[in-house]
Amino acid sequence: MNTDPLSRFVRENREDFDSAQPPAHIWEAIQTRVQPELRERRIPVLRHWHYAVAASVLILIGAGLGWWVAPKFKPQPDPAMSEFLEAERFYQQRIAQTVHQLESHGALSVVEPDIAEIARSIEELKTELEDVPPPFRQEVIRSLIKNYQVKLELLDHVLHQIETTKSKHHDQI
Repeated sequence: MNTDPLSRFVRENREDFDSAQPPAHIWEAIQTRVQPELRERRIPVLRHWHYAVAASVLILIGAGLGWWVAPKFKPQPDPAMSEFLEAERFYQQRIAQTVHQLESHGALSVVEPDIAEIARSIEELKTELEDVPPPFRQEVIRSLIKNYQVKLELLDHVLHQIETTKSKHHDQI
């Protein structure tokens, strides 16, 4: 048990403390501080509406200027890339035609490993091209075009050999 004299006094005289009431004027002062009188509150309706109007006008002007100026600052396409894409389409079309001719002769399997290797090389160069800064792209583009040329020359050479062989074989019959 707690032997503190104050605690013992409070325990022994508890009933006397519970019945005591503060004077009315003290209780009223406490109550007004704790619960201020509920009064009708007015919801503020943009006291400074002119600031809202000015901000809206500035936003509209900024959006209009952005819409008007943005097309003037579009990045221009790299002419080297445009030329490369045109050359790539040309070589891909020619290669597809030659592959089709080799398939019709049943000789595509002769060069498939070689053209697959060249295709991998082309894909690696295309990946490199994305990371190369524009001033140095021309060298990678030349390498890509050279690979397309080698691929087409290989296919044309095999096709020519097949056609020459068939022509000689046909002449002998």
